[in-house]
Amino acid sequence: PTTGNDQVSLPAASKPTPQARDINTLPSWAQDLINELRHENAGHRKAKAEAERLAQQAQQAQEISAKEQGRWKELAEQYESKTKRAEALERYITETLEAKLKVIPERLKGLIPAFEDPLRTLQWVQTAEAAGLFNSPNPPETDGRRSDSPIRGTNYESKQERAARLGVDPRYLPD
Repeated sequence: PTTGNDQVSLPAASKPTPQARDINTLPSWAQDLINELRHENAGHRKAKAEAERLAQQAQQAQEISAKEQGRWKELAEQYESKTKRAEALERYITETLEAKLKVIPERLKGLIPAFEDPLRTLQWVQTAEAAGLFNSPNPPETDGRRSDSPIRGTNYESKQERAARLGVDPRYLPD
């Protein structure tokens, strides 16, 4: 039935029914095409997610690298400062050891162990000094005018007593 104008009336648009959304109702070629597109889309989503993850890791690595670079600079400055201090201390230890070795008699220098580390040598020398190893012994008084000094040839002790004390034959002792 025509109305006076040449327009055709169309049915009103309706919501798709759940049955219309089911791809199983479509022809097999359409179902295959939809499944291929879904599979391809899933691959694109996975690739995008992986690219985002890698970009985030790269950004974090760059941030860490920048922080570490700053840290390395700071550590290098600290190391340089400590190196200078260590060199100064080593010079001081060496100079102190050399000064101490100058006052030790030559005949006693052979007692000092040959450590590779000057600090250990200095510590050994200081310990030996404190123990009195390098002090020269006090010689006995030899003033013959003193009345309490033993004078050779006097009978302060008999020859027999001296020989017994020394464990020798009295014939070998001087008078």
